[in-house]
Amino acid sequence: MPLPPQLAALLEPRRRPFIYIPAATGLSFLALVAIPLFSILIAVFFMFAIPYWMGEKRPRNLVLAALVMLLATVIVLTSFFTWDLYRPQVPEQRSDGDILSAGTVNPVHGDADTTFTFTVLYTSSDPPSEAPRVNITSTFSTGTVVNETMELDDPSSLSYEEGVLYTFSTKLNSDAHYFRFAVLLADDTWVVSSDASSPAPRSRGPVNMPATTFFGNVAFGLISFTYLLIGIPLFLVIGIYAWRRRRKAPS
Repeated sequence: MPLPPQLAALLEPRRRPFIYIPAATGLSFLALVAIPLFSILIAVFFMFAIPYWMGEKRPRNLVLAALVMLLATVIVLTSFFTWDLYRPQVPEQRSDGDILSAGTVNPVHGDADTTFTFTVLYTSSDPPSEAPRVNITSTFSTGTVVNETMELDDPSSLSYEEGVLYTFSTKLNSDAHYFRFAVLLADDTWVVSSDASSPAPRSRGPVNMPATTFFGNVAFGLISFTYLLIGIPLFLVIGIYAWRRRRKAPS
């Protein structure tokens, strides 16, 4: 059955890469973000099956298309992570039972000269064994951890049952940081907060590095991830396809 003229025109060798490369890259990106468990296998399937379905049968062309799609996936993933980190959203930390609640940082974005203020509300029938601590980790500065004791925002207000606010202010090295809070109760048990809007233990922020620097650092790391974990299985599939194609070719 002949294809409709418009579809046949799209499937011409000169035009079809402009269709299957964005399609396969977009579907692979969605799989990597939304379905982490099987995302690599799904991405490999899309990057091979879509070009093949659109008529790209030569192994050499499939390899070239794979190289482009893998690079495009790195760029799309990095752009998504950069957008997510720099979008205007106020983070919030809270613990089970709301012993620690309304934990946040202000401002969320800044630069190396910005002073960031962390605040958390402690609510309990008893005062804590020691003041809450704020734990700040850095994304790219490996091993850089800030774990500091906070201070009472208003020492004259000590109604713990109604909630007492603790604060900590500091400058940070240029990086993308994540934070959470912890407090030692009167019975010597620790209560640790987590992100209020996601399953993540830490909340994103503050961020005090240029978006272009963050983009470059993430892209550098994702190139290895993408070309190794997705590229190797993909090129293996293309290699098996090329071998089977060669065997079926008339001698």
